[in-house]
Amino acid sequence: MQTILLETRIAAPALRVFFLSLSVDLHLASAKQTEEHAVAGITRGLMKLDDEVTWQGRHFGVLLKQTSRITKYEPPYCFEDTMTKGGLKAFRHLHYFNEVATGTLMRDELFFRAPLGVLGILAEHLLLNRYLTKFLQTRNAMIQQVAESDHWKPRNVAKGMFLKKKDHGHRLWS
Repeated sequence: MQTILLETRIAAPALRVFFLSLSVDLHLASAKQTEEHAVAGITRGLMKLDDEVTWQGRHFGVLLKQTSRITKYEPPYCFEDTMTKGGLKAFRHLHYFNEVATGTLMRDELFFRAPLGVLGILAEHLLLNRYLTKFLQTRNAMIQQVAESDHWKPRNVAKGMFLKKKDHGHRLWS
């Protein structure tokens, strides 16, 4: 079992960061590089306790699906999503939100295990740990960018988009 621990400081209230972290739309915007889509369950908006979503995206050149359920939900302090179906043997992601003087300290604890015994252990160490860390860092940067701007406001969230393509990069939608 591998563990990834990340901390991200965000200059915004914990409740805002908590709900942005549960946004399917924001997750999709942060995962454009993997062509990720929500294909079943909650496919738009905010997730809550016992909600499920099935993500489909291209990882390592292969189209993969993973279904996750929100198994713990304590606003604005924490929530947990747990894989119920997918290619990994285990996947559990705990999200913590602590108010600090400068806003919120968001902490991720991701636990995962690859299938295939010894080959899976090698894949965890050589590929998956680094890949999933980068995936989470990209997602957290998007949460930070939206939380610290006006783009989290309901009039912007209701548009269902956080990003709009511009040239070869992305910018937040206004």
